[in-house]
Amino acid sequence: LTQRLLNLNTDGHVAGERTLRSLNVIGAQTRKLALLLDQLLDTSRLEAGRLAIEPQPVDLARLAQEVAATTRLVTNLHSIIVTTPPELAAQADPLRLEQVLLNLLDNALRHSPDGGRIDVTLARQASGAIELTVQDQGPGIPAEHREQVFERYHRVHSNGRGSGLGLGLHICREIVELHGGSIRVECPTEGGSRFVVELPIGIARPVA
Repeated sequence: LTQRLLNLNTDGHVAGERTLRSLNVIGAQTRKLALLLDQLLDTSRLEAGRLAIEPQPVDLARLAQEVAATTRLVTNLHSIIVTTPPELAAQADPLRLEQVLLNLLDNALRHSPDGGRIDVTLARQASGAIELTVQDQGPGIPAEHREQVFERYHRVHSNGRGSGLGLGLHICREIVELHGGSIRVECPTEGGSRFVVELPIGIARPVA
């Protein structure tokens, strides 16, 4: 619906620049609220031990392209570049992995408020594992926070545009680990932050 509204104004004609800016703001705020709601609901499921996954065949390359396309709609400051093979099949929960990538991209947007390039890379490693990385060009994560970024309610910044509930990265870790994988953060020499997700093909814990 938001994408359709971006193409039309209330009279049914092609939207002008001012209308597009307004709709982009609405889309960004709607997306932010949806993410926050999902995080709160998943926190309740985690506390009750009911966060589960439903593995099925999924093309992770297509999923990454679709999530990136959705995220591009809510930012005019960032260039989101996706590098994937034409197809990358796996046995995983597509909705949960979409949630992981949305959270990682949202984190990259918030922690690079001045814009810049965000790189999403998806590849199969020689070991057979699948590696997903999201790298931004923000100020990076201070050394004292790098070991705690995946803890519940931990926030790198307590205020400002980089703030949040401190739930997104924690939920990412839980979802990745339910798939039998791992997630870590790296600080490239060129600056910014790079989050690395490793997923084994076809390995996932049974649905609870």
